[in-house]
Amino acid sequence: SMAAPQRSTINSSIALEEAAPDELVVEAKKDKGVAEESTFIIVEESATFMGGDPEKFRDYIVRQFVFPASLKGSGISGKVIVEFVVDKNGKVTKVKIIRGVDPAIDKEVIRILEKSPVWKPGTQGGKPVSQTFTIPVSIQE
Repeated sequence: SMAAPQRSTINSSIALEEAAPDELVVEAKKDKGVAEESTFIIVEESATFMGGDPEKFRDYIVRQFVFPASLKGSGISGKVIVEFVVDKNGKVTKVKIIRGVDPAIDKEVIRILEKSPVWKPGTQGGKPVSQTFTIPVSIQE
């Protein structure tokens, strides 16, 4: 199996949240089997969602979220940490739950991300590139 090496995801997502947006640290993750395709975490010009930042995307997720019927009245709440890639065409791909709350809730978060409107991709050296995002989404009934 060609599993990507696990990085300490929780720590890195927290670090990302705290990283100054103007820090030009370029971290490239090589995509297996794709020649010269790198996925960046921090790029010169970050991908944008509907003219806004990832914060705006988080609002979009919360608005689209349909609380699973099976969990109604359960009082369940928590923070889903989700990682995804905005590819160089602006499409949301490789959606992965880093820390889930409940399988039904995690599935709903994935559903929303997979049908996300197209983003304006990030650029590096003036060329569109794939960019990885890790965002927390707070869920409560």
